[in-house]
Amino acid sequence: MFRANLVEHASRLLSHLIADQAFSLLLTANPSSCKLTAVTLPAFIFGGVIATLYGTAFHLIRGGGLGQLFIYILLSWIGFWAGQFIAEQLNWSFLNLGPLHLGIATISSLILMIIGYWVLIGKKPKDS
Repeated sequence: MFRANLVEHASRLLSHLIADQAFSLLLTANPSSCKLTAVTLPAFIFGGVIATLYGTAFHLIRGGGLGQLFIYILLSWIGFWAGQFIAEQLNWSFLNLGPLHLGIATISSLILMIIGYWVLIGKKPKDS
């Protein structure tokens, strides 16, 4: 019950954050005041490969079936690009590689995979 409520609240919060950011970008009177910088196509592909490797490595450590592998990869992608966006907005700089904020994106990807493991997959109760 607690996990279901937590997932519901987290999804509502994420949808509100995305909607707020999208509206603020649309309603910005001066587009040059937005802090978004373009991620080049090679950087996007490299970031996607790195995020996928993080998800598969987490799956290798934690184990599980094919469905869990897809969940880990999805959570890794979401965490990676959310970390990239947050670092870009807050001007954080840690292990940058070109336009990618690799350090912050890696940390956020790992945090989201751990939270996702705990919330979505978690420990299964042992039969006595």
